[in-house]
Amino acid sequence: MSRAINSRTGYIPTVNIFAILSIAFLLVFLQATQGHAVELQKIDTVFTDNASHIVLQLSENVRYKHQLLPADDRNPGRCYVDLYSTSRSKSLPSWIAIDNANLTRIRTGVHGTTIRVVLDLKAQSTCTLSAISDPTRLIMTV
Repeated sequence: MSRAINSRTGYIPTVNIFAILSIAFLLVFLQATQGHAVELQKIDTVFTDNASHIVLQLSENVRYKHQLLPADDRNPGRCYVDLYSTSRSKSLPSWIAIDNANLTRIRTGVHGTTIRVVLDLKAQSTCTLSAISDPTRLIMTV
C-alpha cells in the first residue's frame, strides 16, 4: 500500500479507524441518552375489594406499550408496561412485595433507555392501563 507524503509537512497522513469508530459510537450513545427526559418517579398502590391499582408517577408524558402475558409452566401470569426513553428514580426500589388477592410482586427493570414495570399476578385476570395528566400518571388496574 502506498502512502502519499504531505509536501508541506513531510508527514505521512494516517487514519486510525479505531479512533474514528470510537468517536462515532460515543456520539451515537450521547445522542441516544439525551432523550432520557422522562423519569419514573414513584410507584403507589391502591387496593379495593375488586381491584388492585398500581399508579406510576412520571415527570411528564411518555410513550409506552403494555401487554398481559398468560401464566405458563415456568412463570406466573404477568402484566407489564414498557416506558420508552425513560429513566428510573434512584430512590425507586427494583421490586416491591405485594400480598393481596391479585398480585405477588411489582418489578422494575432497565433495558437500555426503556423501563419495564412488571406485575406478577396470582391468578389469570385482566389488566388495563389508563393515562392521567396533571400530574402525569399511568394507572395499571388488575
